[in-house]
Amino acid sequence: MKSLMYFLAESNIYLAVFLIFFILLLRNESNFRFNRFFLLFSIICSIVVPLLPLETANISSMANVSGSSGLNWLPEVVVFAGKQSSNYFDWMINAEVWTTLTIVYFVGLTVFLALFTTRLYKLLQVILGSETYRWKNCRVTESDKSQALFSFFNFIHIGGATDFTDEEKQKVLDHEKIHSDHFHTADLVLTDLLIIFFWFNPLIRLYKKKLIQQHEFEADSRTVENNEVNDYCNLLARVALTSAGFTLANHFNNSLTIKRIKMMQTVKNKMNNWKIAGLIMI
Repeated sequence: MKSLMYFLAESNIYLAVFLIFFILLLRNESNFRFNRFFLLFSIICSIVVPLLPLETANISSMANVSGSSGLNWLPEVVVFAGKQSSNYFDWMINAEVWTTLTIVYFVGLTVFLALFTTRLYKLLQVILGSETYRWKNCRVTESDKSQALFSFFNFIHIGGATDFTDEEKQKVLDHEKIHSDHFHTADLVLTDLLIIFFWFNPLIRLYKKKLIQQHEFEADSRTVENNEVNDYCNLLARVALTSAGFTLANHFNNSLTIKRIKMMQTVKNKMNNWKIAGLIMI
């Protein structure tokens, strides 16, 4: 269990460092796809790097040096008030504390796993219980029973369908199809699964929030390529007060509406070379 705690602590440190770099260098950049992949790369590295056997590699290299130079290496010992310990945390934290931390962690994990399962079940109920029609490579359902506008992989749900003109409905479909084509839902599922294991850490929720922003910015920017920007912004504003209620899905009527409108009306500049160099140096 101690190894698990060390892994969680080290992963969180990496998550914090990468997030700081993102906020300082990429937050206001309009290369949304690059931003998204940087966030995903940060998450994957933060999980994989702590699992690498770096300590074993270091011990092996030290053994090679001792063998070639005729030196004998002794195990490191740290002395505290007459007591010897090979690890500071082993001395500082007793077995009762580790047991308590273990119980608390797994209780939290169970609660968040149950919440995830419940949300997924409700979402699958909507998907499997809806009559759909094919539109390009997507399955689309329309309903007047809710105001939800969302997509989940290649499934698109249009709530309040009769409130939209055919042109507006086409804009919604174009927007959600971009989410589907670029597998944005996979990012949300990944972060939700990580929230289960890192339930005590708000950083994962920040990563999810940042990913959702990049998803919506990318879908908006590509949708307005074939539409008039002001008309599209008006559509966003009109549905801004509705709420989908499915946190695993991509939402057209997202609470980021104001930021999305500002982003679409901002002149897009090429990313500065010094920022790219800074990211490469991480």
